Amino acid sequence: MKKIKEKDKINDNNDNIINSKDPTEILNNDENTENRFIKQKSNIMLNQEDYIDELILEETLNLRYSDPINSIALTDDNLLFGSMIGKVVLYNISTRKTKRLYEMTNESISGCSLDSKIGDKKIFYVSIGDESVISLQEKINENNDIEIQSNTINNYDTQQNHMLNCNQAFTMLWKNKLLIIFLYHAKEHDEQICTYSTSYCLVTYSIKNIQNELMEEGKIDMSNYSVPFDFRYNCFLFLEYQKDLRNLSLFTFKGKDSNKKIFMSFRKEDGHISFAKILNKNIILIVRNSSLIEIYNIEDNYQLIGEFNNDSEINAIDFYDSINNESSSSIKVENDSILSAKLKEEQCCYIIFFDENQNIIELEFKYNLTNKNKQKLNIVIKMNINDIKGITDEIKNKGLFNLDFPYYIKNSPNYIAITTDQACFLLKKHKKI
Repeated sequence: MKKIKEKDKINDNNDNIINSKDPTEILNNDENTENRFIKQKSNIMLNQEDYIDELILEETLNLRYSDPINSIALTDDNLLFGSMIGKVVLYNISTRKTKRLYEMTNESISGCSLDSKIGDKKIFYVSIGDESVISLQEKINENNDIEIQSNTINNYDTQQNHMLNCNQAFTMLWKNKLLIIFLYHAKEHDEQICTYSTSYCLVTYSIKNIQNELMEEGKIDMSNYSVPFDFRYNCFLFLEYQKDLRNLSLFTFKGKDSNKKIFMSFRKEDGHISFAKILNKNIILIVRNSSLIEIYNIEDNYQLIGEFNNDSEINAIDFYDSINNESSSSIKVENDSILSAKLKEEQCCYIIFFDENQNIIELEFKYNLTNKNKQKLNIVIKMNINDIKGITDEIKNKGLFNLDFPYYIKNSPNYIAITTDQACFLLKKHKKI
């Protein structure tokens, strides 16, 4: 990849390919990307009295048939999502205004970010495949209408360069940073599992929307059968298959000092890993055997510091951390020394997930990295989506999870967003009296 240049045009199509001997093996096997397919189950009545909050329907954002949401971002101010065909929608929660920013793009929407602000201007980012990133500035005018200014920056100098890399590129967007990984493309289905030097490109987009910068180019030693999981805090978390092991590895981008560490190794008897998240620079979450959430302190010899065993399979999971709340529109940038000092104090992380019985569950995880004991994850919300008032019987009867799409869930301090076959539902957390 050459130095990134700014362009006006959006082009071509993207295939996010993860290698496998059998193209369906990864999807049907243990590991997957962040989303697992949800099978509709019978409704299970839940006792709501034991939990702090309940959920009420704030808004229903209808979707086009067979155009699933591919990326979603949420704060207490805005909901932003993009679809497989390339529709981009911004919903302003305070004004209750919906704005369709794009009806169709040349590639699927591979990432959304909502967490930057300068003065009265909110800066959002949307990645379109591996091709380009669009920065968006939102302003509310005197008529209480949303005004959007956009700026498109292509990730390639020429369309030819893009076409050469498109089938191998896998993108992950975090804040104003985009990671493009050129995954090894197996030439034969019976190819042996080997480790290769995989190229990557880390790009940052100027907060002033003037220019973007190529932060780093390099290579990561990765198995030719690898599953990307998360990119956050300039760290890349992925699972790689070896001959007898599956290694959950963490790669830290530091220029010449970039390094890869094997976080955990799994044998067949250790169970499978369906999700992995970087909660912050010191903590990683994994889901083992589809229903057991485990949280590890990676700075203390990968010590297990929290776990929660759900009754049924987890199909989508996310979180927000109160230390560096990505669900706030006014994040303060703090240096590493301040952040490290805060991490030694008790902090709180809110984990949201959705299971195969269609239960939405939010966990409160209070942790202190100086505490060597496992810490409890408390349920603050547990509610079945079919019990939420306001979701019409007409929508429910059409089927919320019949099409086997990948589904997403996101949370912020006061809201939860969940995607279904028919709509994206914005739910408000309601304190019980």
